Amino acid sequence: MMSMSERCVLSAWIMAAVWGCQAPRATAPAKNPAAAAAATPSPELAPAQAATPSPELAHAQARDHVSTGVRRAHDALPVSLHQGVFIYQAFNEAWHIHGGDAAWVYAMTLKLSSARGPLTIKLESLALLTGHCAHKEWSGRKPLALTQLARLAREDGSGAHVYAGAAPWRVELEPAQVESLSVGHEPVSVYNACDRFAYEVGLSVDGARAVVEVPLGVVREEPYPEEFMP
Repeated sequence: MMSMSERCVLSAWIMAAVWGCQAPRATAPAKNPAAAAAATPSPELAPAQAATPSPELAHAQARDHVSTGVRRAHDALPVSLHQGVFIYQAFNEAWHIHGGDAAWVYAMTLKLSSARGPLTIKLESLALLTGHCAHKEWSGRKPLALTQLARLAREDGSGAHVYAGAAPWRVELEPAQVESLSVGHEPVSVYNACDRFAYEVGLSVDGARAVVEVPLGVVREEPYPEEFMP
């Protein structure tokens, strides 16, 4: 027969045991494991998440993401047809700070393929077109000296080639094969103060003249406020 004091001690011990077993239930994982994982960062990620990235790093990451999205969305789409040659959207872009120095460009990418069998093309001329952002017509045309031509590697890693000699260079196009050409030119500065830009590419396709316009995007970035600068 237990005394009253022994009963009190036993009751207290039982209550402590019960509450101790129930405590984990209050902090049990959510029904959605993914939500629980997102809400509870791992110890390895916690320091990185706690730190605030610099504005420069954050902007660079956002810019790279957007640029990659543009390339993936448009690179496979032909945008024009000239003398039996498909011209594809290519990634040609420059960046500068609003109020800062102009951007410099010294090469452009031309993506093309044959629409009607084997073709021989020659890259004969290149010019920079400029115009006001509110007007459709070009107001300026600056011829650019060609310095180099290279064929970039295809998706399977083949095809990379640097063409020797001086312009005009001769390029053989096979059917259903998209080729990316890197066209080097004399350096030229570009500044976007409500302007638009494009390259004018002069080609000879099996002896027939073709003039192609390839857009050049010039992005003007706003400077960071001084309070965000390191």
